[in-house]
Amino acid sequence: MSEGSKHYQDEAAERFGSEIDICIGNYAEQGKVNREIAVFKWDYTYFMSPDEVKKLKGEKAPPPKLVPPKSFDLTTAERVIITKEELK
Repeated sequence: MSEGSKHYQDEAAERFGSEIDICIGNYAEQGKVNREIAVFKWDYTYFMSPDEVKKLKGEKAPPPKLVPPKSFDLTTAERVIITKEELK
């Protein structure tokens, strides 16, 4: 791990600690969902210096960045009802 880098849980706790507290579960306050999930944001290159990343070639080359899936817009959803006759 390069100098100055942090573990995901430490950085997430610094950024979202005041908004989310699953362990205590204070239901009187509305929390904010952490949408910065590590699997979509960080890979092994996060822990490397820019020079180390530039040296990676072939199989060790940085993987493509993953994009988190988008949620469906359920406000525009419609109920579809199919009868037995329509199935035939």
